[in-house]
Amino acid sequence: MHSTAQLKRRLTLATVIAMCAALITGTAAPGAAEAASVPNQVTGVKMTGQTWNTRSVTVQWTKASGATSYAAKWSTQSNFSSPTWGSTSGTTLTIGSLTPTKTYYLVVAGKNAAGSGRYSTTLQIKLKPQSVGQFGAVTATPIPTGVRVTFASVPNASDYRVRWSAGPNENRVPDRWSEHYSSWFSAFSTKGTWTYDVPMSAADLTSTAFGNPIYVRLQARNTFYDTTYIRKSPQVHAWPTPVSPAAGGTELRVANYNVMCAGCEPATGKPWSARVGTLATVIGSAAPDILTVEEASGPSGSTANREAYQDLDAHLANLQLTYSGAAPSGSTEAGTRILYNPAKLDLEAQGYLAGVKDYRTYPQSTAKETSIPWAVFTVRGQSATRFMVVAAHYALPSASYGAQKKSLLGANSSQVIASLGALTNSDPKLAGLPVLFGGDLNDHRYPENETNGAQPTLVRGGFYDASASLRRVGTDRPTYNGFTPPSAQVADPNQDGLRIDYILTRGMAGSLQFENRWNPGTSILPSDHNLISATVRVPSSSQ
Repeated sequence: MHSTAQLKRRLTLATVIAMCAALITGTAAPGAAEAASVPNQVTGVKMTGQTWNTRSVTVQWTKASGATSYAAKWSTQSNFSSPTWGSTSGTTLTIGSLTPTKTYYLVVAGKNAAGSGRYSTTLQIKLKPQSVGQFGAVTATPIPTGVRVTFASVPNASDYRVRWSAGPNENRVPDRWSEHYSSWFSAFSTKGTWTYDVPMSAADLTSTAFGNPIYVRLQARNTFYDTTYIRKSPQVHAWPTPVSPAAGGTELRVANYNVMCAGCEPATGKPWSARVGTLATVIGSAAPDILTVEEASGPSGSTANREAYQDLDAHLANLQLTYSGAAPSGSTEAGTRILYNPAKLDLEAQGYLAGVKDYRTYPQSTAKETSIPWAVFTVRGQSATRFMVVAAHYALPSASYGAQKKSLLGANSSQVIASLGALTNSDPKLAGLPVLFGGDLNDHRYPENETNGAQPTLVRGGFYDASASLRRVGTDRPTYNGFTPPSAQVADPNQDGLRIDYILTRGMAGSLQFENRWNPGTSILPSDHNLISATVRVPSSSQ
């Protein structure tokens, strides 16, 4: 028999041995608390929302007793073959990369150190398509290769497409501008803002040198909801990034003005004698170094019995004519003239281009020569800085030519280019000179299916429209005002007023500023055209 004391000693020893074994093996000693159990089964699993553009849904469930985290699996197969897994420490989970309209099966289980609990009952989830939403803000900004369009993700869109054109009249039938479309591209993405670069095109007259904007409209659809409906954005537009004038040249201000011939005034207009002072005021406010004028013709009515161009010259204190005599015999447009600032420029040579026809007469074989003056200048004190100026007024062809009218104005530009080439080839001192061209070309870029007009032909011949400028002022109004008071002139909603008056350059692309002075700020309307001006840099021959 063992004494009570001996039994206590043996029990104590056994306890110590068991405790040591527990420390070594990591197992609970006899008499410790029951082993931890796995979590309860997850319940209350439900889908609480979806985000269409990321192809994701959010699921939620009730917290399971004993769970420290959760594991979820989902599959397009109800037997969960080849499942996708996800985990979270909370009671919500976002599941992405789902195929719209396809059914997925999902279960969730709680986890802790003891293991995983039973899976929840199966939840069926589906990314449900809805009608494509509205476009938010859409902007167009210049880039060197065209226009960049930026837009926010459209709710419930599956695809986007971009449409662009050289004209704003998408809803007009027929819209003869060639419209262009991108391919449809997926709208599913985590990004909230999209960009698309629209290319410029010489064929569409939207390359930088033409000075025309690109019009863009976005399209969105949801093919999982409706395969035919397309949502359209508001139309936006921008001009490609203009060329910056080369640094180091001589800065000059150039102006062009069709001053309306003496005796051509409408019944509501003032005669030349009343208008010439206002014309001089408008010109003086522009302070040009070079001025090309058109229609400065007809008797001025002055006591000196001067022609209108001579009378205008007399009213311009800081400018003088390159040539005050009569235009070449038998030619038209005698009022097309060049004036310059003699304090800044020296006149080196002057003359008239040959072979430019006036198609007011029909047929072509009877067309007279148009007076197209040219002059060569040197910047005073800078003998290496020389340039040529050309002034032109193309006559509107006779209606007898019908559909040929625009192409005949383009033919005038081809004749100018050819005559310039012949002139510079005949005199080595004129070869390679930069050219400033100012004129009323009686032509704008409509109708849309004709792109061989006056200005496009010049641009394709190496000229650059100065309205494609670093700063554009007043270009929301047409350059031809029709003798309409400024208060009645309507701004173009696209800030792209029609131009028939132009300043173009060759050998010195770009302008610092271009301005259409549609509001002369005078009580007398001076002309049915606006003065336009551009600030350019003329390079020296050493550049």
